[in-house]
Amino acid sequence: MTAELKAAFGQFFDCADLSFLDELLAQPGRGTIPWQYVTPWEIRYLVEIDAEGCSLEVYAVNRFTNDQHLKIDSAGVISHFTSPIGYYSYDPALEGDREAQQQAMYSYNRAIYAELRAKGLIDS
Repeated sequence: MTAELKAAFGQFFDCADLSFLDELLAQPGRGTIPWQYVTPWEIRYLVEIDAEGCSLEVYAVNRFTNDQHLKIDSAGVISHFTSPIGYYSYDPALEGDREAQQQAMYSYNRAIYAELRAKGLIDS
């Protein structure tokens, strides 16, 4: 079922040449996919292999869009996880709303970054 996983990865990241995934999916582990394979994404990955086959969990950063945290199973099914956000909105008419919304964003992101660190998808 690795073919389904590769196809889902290629479709999601708009990547035609997926030959680099063969070696990556052959054994469990984590690392970084070189940007030239998936321009303009910077992707950290975790490959897990179990009785169901292999899965690929990725944290992908693209400076033009939002970050993506997802997992693709051996059948090619993509599960999306929460990702950090880089913006917040506030009501300038409400005193202190800007600070409150900014703090809420930071708290939200801290929790997500902790999870990504625990999985080894970002550096400590």
